[in-house]
Amino acid sequence: MKSLFTLWYKLAADATSTCNIDITRDCETVTARNRDEGDSFFTITLPKFGKDFDRCLADGRIPDSAFAGFSRRGRLPRFLGGALSHVFSVDGVLLNDPCLDCIRAIRQLTGLFAKVNLRCSDERLDAAFRAFVETEVEVTDSVKRLGSQPDLLESFRLMAERLFSTEMWKTQNALVNLDIVPRHGPGKTAERTEGNLKWNFREWPERLESAFPFADYGVPNHRHAMTETVAFTSPRDELPSRIVAVPKTLKAPRIIAIEPSWMQYCQQAISIELVDNLEKGPFRLVGVRSQDENREFARLGSLTGAYATLDLSEASDRVSNLLVETLFKSYPTLSNAVQACRSTKADVPAKGAIPLSKFASMGSALTFPVEAMVFTTVIFLAIQSQNGHRLTQRDIKRLSKSVRVYGDDIVVPTHYASSVAEWLETFGLKVNGDKSFWNGEFRESCGLDAFRGQDVTPIRVRETFPVNTRDARRFVSLVSLRNQLYLAGYWATASFLDVRIRAITDLYPVVEESSNVLGRISVCHRPGGNGWDPDRHVPLVRGWIVRGKTPESYIEGIPALAKCLITKRVEPLDVKHLERYGRADIVQVKIGWAAPF
Repeated sequence: MKSLFTLWYKLAADATSTCNIDITRDCETVTARNRDEGDSFFTITLPKFGKDFDRCLADGRIPDSAFAGFSRRGRLPRFLGGALSHVFSVDGVLLNDPCLDCIRAIRQLTGLFAKVNLRCSDERLDAAFRAFVETEVEVTDSVKRLGSQPDLLESFRLMAERLFSTEMWKTQNALVNLDIVPRHGPGKTAERTEGNLKWNFREWPERLESAFPFADYGVPNHRHAMTETVAFTSPRDELPSRIVAVPKTLKAPRIIAIEPSWMQYCQQAISIELVDNLEKGPFRLVGVRSQDENREFARLGSLTGAYATLDLSEASDRVSNLLVETLFKSYPTLSNAVQACRSTKADVPAKGAIPLSKFASMGSALTFPVEAMVFTTVIFLAIQSQNGHRLTQRDIKRLSKSVRVYGDDIVVPTHYASSVAEWLETFGLKVNGDKSFWNGEFRESCGLDAFRGQDVTPIRVRETFPVNTRDARRFVSLVSLRNQLYLAGYWATASFLDVRIRAITDLYPVVEESSNVLGRISVCHRPGGNGWDPDRHVPLVRGWIVRGKTPESYIEGIPALAKCLITKRVEPLDVKHLERYGRADIVQVKIGWAAPF
């Protein structure tokens, strides 16, 4: 991490160069704190400082509880005090005309290492798994509480019907007519089969058979169903989903569920049909494939105050299956299919298999669209409650222009934000106070952070620095980081990284963003060429090109025929798809020739 810390010092000088402040004492503080606290100062302490700063921006003042662990001069922390003094008064009140460059600098320096890919300590991993189990207990309690309020659940069902009847009816109709097509994803599975081997179904749960008959979905035709050996497992003997931790921040990992291949296979069938219908629905409240609308609403909200941005903690893990059953209650065929491909148990490290009251964790193909539908339904119940009358279709159409849900990123009109937050909590969800904003002039949604209509999103370091080009993942990340910093105006820092990259390789040409060659973007030098493509009549440059190597995965016989007949209905197949298939698990960079633009 030493080279990354040097990067922080370079960026500190670069980011504050237009602010007319002295950062010498700040750098001394960083050196001392890093010596005492280690990596956690950059990856945990500074990001916490940044979150406190965001909350102060939104609230327009600095409370006593903010910036814990940092000494103060008046209300202002001494650390980064020069920049903070151009944003807040000594009394801790937001200035009428705060310096935007200082705001960007503070957020950049505190958020630079917030999401670097480093392994959490064993203690933090264990704590994350314990939290998963504890959340499940809370969801179970929430189910009991909601189950005792049938009128509330009926209101939820009726609102869902009004919002999503078209989408749910179309999806159910596709199921009835066998017009949906299952498919395997490229990722891992609970039974640890990968690539084409997923087509060798080892088991097929009896619950799954009720909605997705093996003869219709697991083999090329009914005759082959008589010859294939597959175990039809009872609910008690089903393979549970496998709970694992993946990197998120050094403070805590992200917990996801890896589903059995047969469950994921059928989840994909419903999910793709449902997502298509949501994107074509009459109200288009749920964003599934694009975050652009959420980002634009966040920018407008910071400028006008008209829109609030809400974020949910442990969003996927807090959506109870009771709510999902209620959501689809009016569509029994669809509801049965959704329940049939839902894992009812999860295998948690050091805890074993536990029953699930939640619908599904991240990892299920249905989690994202279904949770968004649940959140949207609760939002409109909250709006209806605050208005004091039943929403008409015209009301919903009007509100659809100012409500957006993308996963757990929510945008609502500001005057409904408090009610929406309360109703979300009523249904067992948890609003993340650190990342929800409806006061002041700061908003964030779907990766965009905005203040007074200006983008103040920090650039993140995702990987530690590579030693050579053989460490392809880190090398690609380093070049990307350099170009992001350059385009953001941090030219001195980009030059520092240019030196680091040239120490690794001599092949580092000027290119445009669209080029396949790993190179540097420049506004001062046009991309040139030291070669020529006679077929396309374009210049070529020699450099490093990213290559993904698809793993070997050979199948033949009935599984191969099933893949060909089923998959070709929805996507073209590579000529060698029966020999190699899956996510490119080996990323390499190779020297080659390509256009610089």
